[in-house]
Amino acid sequence: MVPPICGGDFGCDPNVITSLSLEVKGESGPDEHTPKDMPELTPRVHHHWHHFEPIPDDLRTYHSPVLTQLRDLLERRKEELTQAVRDRIHRLFAIETGVIEGIYNLSKGVTESLIESGIKASLIPSGENLKKTPELVAEIINDHIEALDGLFSFVKSARELSTSYIKELHQLTTRHQQTATAHDLDGNLIEIPLLRGDWKKRPNNPTRPDGAVHEYCPPEHVASEMDRLVDLYRTYQDQGISPEVLAAWFHHRFTQIHPFQDGNGRVVRFLASLVLIKHNLPPLVVRREQRAQYIDALEAADKGDIGAFVAFVVECEELTIREALSDIRDARLTTVLEGAKRLASGARPDLWHKARALRDQCTRRLMALCEKIREEARDRGAPVDAATGEGEGDAVPYRDGMRILADAAGVMVLPPSWDFGAYVWARSLVTVYLIIGALGAREKGRAGVWLGAVFHSGDPWFQYQEGGSLLGSLFIRENEETAAAMARLERWLPQIEADFLSEWARIQSG
Repeated sequence: MVPPICGGDFGCDPNVITSLSLEVKGESGPDEHTPKDMPELTPRVHHHWHHFEPIPDDLRTYHSPVLTQLRDLLERRKEELTQAVRDRIHRLFAIETGVIEGIYNLSKGVTESLIESGIKASLIPSGENLKKTPELVAEIINDHIEALDGLFSFVKSARELSTSYIKELHQLTTRHQQTATAHDLDGNLIEIPLLRGDWKKRPNNPTRPDGAVHEYCPPEHVASEMDRLVDLYRTYQDQGISPEVLAAWFHHRFTQIHPFQDGNGRVVRFLASLVLIKHNLPPLVVRREQRAQYIDALEAADKGDIGAFVAFVVECEELTIREALSDIRDARLTTVLEGAKRLASGARPDLWHKARALRDQCTRRLMALCEKIREEARDRGAPVDAATGEGEGDAVPYRDGMRILADAAGVMVLPPSWDFGAYVWARSLVTVYLIIGALGAREKGRAGVWLGAVFHSGDPWFQYQEGGSLLGSLFIRENEETAAAMARLERWLPQIEADFLSEWARIQSG
């Protein structure tokens, strides 16, 4: 386990810091610090320090398929990854990395205000629970943001990781920390000077709540262990090892060394983030509610199961990417809503006439498609309820008075007075539906008719990005002649029908 560490390091709790944290061979004898009427006790060791191990063979070829898919999806959306979305991720990382250490306490409400509005002392309420002044908390969080920004600059400049950079990172992240908390050999709580940007000079072995000691690397071995860790990391970079494995391995092995007197937890999350950022992944955000899971995963790695910690890193990354994609969707909705409001403010009888003509034609074709589905189902002996429909979409959620449809094709918006229709339903699969008067995500601010053919295996209307398989889409612009639009529709629908029947048959046979 990586148990509580003194002075703001991971799991900080001064009440469980080992009395051995100030013991240095040759500096003092037992008579100076141990009362004569107390016998010397040899503490029980929960975890013995040993030289760290390389990445296990079974993990060298491991890649998380879900994380890879999410990373690729985020990469495709990178043009929509606005600075505001990036700032949210960076501020969340900067705040949580201090909360999880117990450096300061911030409520979820205050945290969200800081994420939305920026890191300002005026947004941080003072109080005994905060542990520090609002001004100092803001300075510490801004140090974290500066250090995180530095990681991106480091990657952009193609610098090689070195122990000197790790020391620079420690110096920056602890810039507003002057001391580290420890107990002396008599059990007294004291403050000792923090060596910023330098390896530890004293042991920093913490004591678990059960009284057992967790050993980290002795000070005399830190320099050689860190040199070896960085050298091995550089070697692994060229071996195609996945970023999630490399980040988890580096994080855990660094934690076993615990090279600084204090601040190791913060520094190692920056270093793990550096590994991930180099592979187009977000920084490693460990949220306060994940703290117990974080400890358990590190404890499992201490026992040789580093795969458990890899899984934890993957989970953190998946959550951050999904939140980023959600922010992108919200930003896109805001843009589309603004256009929809402008469009809804004017009367467009010509567009609605064209849209209804297209809907009627599409509906006739879909009725024929439903009959094909029924025949296919009868041949297979599979019960199916295939039907067409038209509707106002009462179940569609509203935002700012607009109905919203989000699916694999993008985001569409309908003012309340507009209708949509022409869809096929077959055993919870939806395909070929017509959105009237919607704004496609790629047609911002333009009036038209959107026709989408999408498969869904769940809630048909509210899926987003991962929820459906797009067979095809057709956008009829407002200035397009009705006859030309009908001709395009007639060329488009047969292929969609064929694709639908093929996919439907494949699903039924599976």
